[in-house]
Amino acid sequence: MKASKIDNIESYIDYIWDHPEEVNLFLDKFTINYTHFFRNTDVFEKIKEIIQKPEFSNRKYLRIWSCPCATGEEPYSISMLFHQLKSNKTNLPDYQIFASDIDPSAIKFAKKGIYGPNSLYETPKIYRYQYFEEKVNGRGTNFTLDDRIKEDVNFIKEDLIKSHQKNFKYDLILCRNFLIYINSEARQKVIKLLESHLKDNGLLILGKTENLNDLETNLLAFESDLHFYTKKGSTLLKDDRKDENQPYNLFKKPESNLIKPKKNFLEEIDSNEIKFTSRKEKVRRKKTKFTIRDEISEVSKKQIEIVNPNKILSNLTKKKLNKTKTQPIEIPMTFSQKKPKDLPKIRKKKINAYLKDSNIGNIEERFRKFQLLDKQIDHLETQLKKRLKQVKILEDQILYRERQIDRPEEDLKIRKIRLEELEREITNREREVQKKINNLEILERKVENRVIQLENAERSVENRVREKIMQLEELEQQIKLRGDEILNKEGLVKQKQKKIKDNQNLINRGVKKSTELETEVKERTKEILKKTPDSLKITELNIRNELVIKPNHYGLINLNSDKNKSKKLTLYGLGSGIALILKENVAKIYGISYCAPDETHNREKEKNKLKIVNKLFQEMMNQGANKRQMSAILVGGTKSFECDSDSLQKKELELKHWLRNTEITLEKEDLGGLSERTVVYDTYENKIYVKKGWENYFRIINGE
Repeated sequence: MKASKIDNIESYIDYIWDHPEEVNLFLDKFTINYTHFFRNTDVFEKIKEIIQKPEFSNRKYLRIWSCPCATGEEPYSISMLFHQLKSNKTNLPDYQIFASDIDPSAIKFAKKGIYGPNSLYETPKIYRYQYFEEKVNGRGTNFTLDDRIKEDVNFIKEDLIKSHQKNFKYDLILCRNFLIYINSEARQKVIKLLESHLKDNGLLILGKTENLNDLETNLLAFESDLHFYTKKGSTLLKDDRKDENQPYNLFKKPESNLIKPKKNFLEEIDSNEIKFTSRKEKVRRKKTKFTIRDEISEVSKKQIEIVNPNKILSNLTKKKLNKTKTQPIEIPMTFSQKKPKDLPKIRKKKINAYLKDSNIGNIEERFRKFQLLDKQIDHLETQLKKRLKQVKILEDQILYRERQIDRPEEDLKIRKIRLEELEREITNREREVQKKINNLEILERKVENRVIQLENAERSVENRVREKIMQLEELEQQIKLRGDEILNKEGLVKQKQKKIKDNQNLINRGVKKSTELETEVKERTKEILKKTPDSLKITELNIRNELVIKPNHYGLINLNSDKNKSKKLTLYGLGSGIALILKENVAKIYGISYCAPDETHNREKEKNKLKIVNKLFQEMMNQGANKRQMSAILVGGTKSFECDSDSLQKKELELKHWLRNTEITLEKEDLGGLSERTVVYDTYENKIYVKKGWENYFRIINGE
């Protein structure tokens, strides 16, 4: 606002409406675009695990939304993960990935798909070798993303706090490390918007330092450690649902309806009722089968259903059982307290009469045998539990061995990818060799033609030499005639030489006087230099033969001068200071002055900074620069805690006012931002390269 000379926010908004180019500058200074591929790898491992579950793999189509996407590392990471799963497993459904951000420059950077090594430091090797191509340039190493991954992601420019351009419901939404930068009201709006675009069984993923506390929402935590959320009532939250592939736990005791009889069980037999049902009726009901060893030989074809456990005793008395060898039998039983409507009721009188005739002693013996069988079953259960622990240990050993087997498989995959890359490089080199062979054949033909041309040229040269020899012989005769004339003129020359000697003596006297004056001037200049401070001009070169400009110093290069040894002017760590670049393309004279910030706000030091600019300008004019042909460029002025924005604004206005007074046109300015810059001015090519701290490569700002 101060750069545009605006005091109110409302007037600044009107200014943005009238000048659309101001929006990009505003977003560049106030948005944060820090990210890298596969940031927090445990999050992506969990996503990979969830996608392979039937809740997601059985869906017809998957939609994913990454917001805000910054420079595209997060949506591209999701695309690589899905692409690899899709190539390994055919049952994975088709997918579509959307990525949105408010910064247009970040989206342009993402669409190019060229990243530096800092963006890939957490990327697994499989993805790095399969989906990236490494290129080494003079500026460093760059990694180019595969076109297949770039085509899967659809980028959208939008403001997430206002609305979303698409009307889709998404299965997976990633909004990580964004809520921490906005206030509570904006958070509530964003969460409502994300919740409205999330499916009932979808997942919302937030950053590790973010949560939904103190927010009105219908979302519940699915994975609290990784901050995965889903809607209330989602099937993902039901833990009691058993997995079909999970083995059944044999040793979990089922809820039994059996009730041990009391000591005086004979007194309560009268209150029980015995019911006999046929086989067809038993099929409709749940049955519990178990084997027992007893001295029972046969049981009647009718099955036994018991309303109360004590009815077993009364029911067995109805059958006359013969003692035979012990054999295992299966007795289907169901236990219920409800009386079936189809069976007839038995009165207590008949039961009492029947019990008087039966042998009660046999019933007590059989009940004791049942108790012994229960103890044997409990003993077997303990033994089986011990064996289950051994089985679990074996399962862990098998899993460990499977992991050891999977590791060489991953290494083999990486080696296959490397071999494929080597094969491609070999084929490309073979093509290049064939091209070079063809070029050599063409050059041989050209050489043969040149040899013929040279032979013809030699013949023509011989003819010309003969003609020139004839001309030289004629000239020798003419020289002899002129020699006689010269001898006559030598007498006149000797007379003139005497006059010249006399004049030289006079000149020598004047030279002596001038040398005496020069010595006096040198002594006076030495005295003046002792009183004045050290020179602010930088003349020493670094290892790269560059003039490195220090704070409150300047440097100058004249390409037409023989004394010039450098062709580059460089500035490292240009922060809140401002660099003024002056250039005169006709005379080929170029210079930079570095005006560093003053934390003490001393006016005398600020005036000395303008003296640096004036010295640079005067020295350029002295070496032959034309004022009308000169132009200027301003670079720097980053915002930091060390320097106030007011002092930066004053410094910028002072330099612009100086340019107006000297009638020098301001060609371009690259001011503001939050990170330091590195400036390299190649005067031989007349190009200015600038790189911010978060950028991976230099960019040209003078447009030539």
